[in-house]
Amino acid sequence: TPQALYERPANTFVAGFIGSPRMNFIPVNSLSGQAADGFSPQTQAHDIGIRPEHFLLCEANDGLAVTVKNTEYMGSQTLVQGVLADGTKIEALLQDTAPPAVHQILHLKTTLAHIHSFDAQGLALGNTP
Repeated sequence: TPQALYERPANTFVAGFIGSPRMNFIPVNSLSGQAADGFSPQTQAHDIGIRPEHFLLCEANDGLAVTVKNTEYMGSQTLVQGVLADGTKIEALLQDTAPPAVHQILHLKTTLAHIHSFDAQGLALGNTP
């Protein structure tokens, strides 16, 4: 079903194709902060995926540090486009949040249930929700 494909994509193609904005793919070696409390990437994980709507603002020095490059206020949501320190692009849909300033650093994380892990071939590993 479309819901199953969205919630448990079998590979990065499906994960990136379904959903708008598309899922964020973050190389494991780009993780300089905790993507979620208690998260530790599997040994064979090459990338993790997080949907934009599953990011949450968190305290400074917690989560992933994202430098804001652009924002789009959409009423009850704000689309934030930013980058990690290594240049990995991130899009986050934040609920009921005033648009942050360009160049501001936000700290974002998610829950374990919303992290998708993919191997080097783009196949989903067993910890998807």
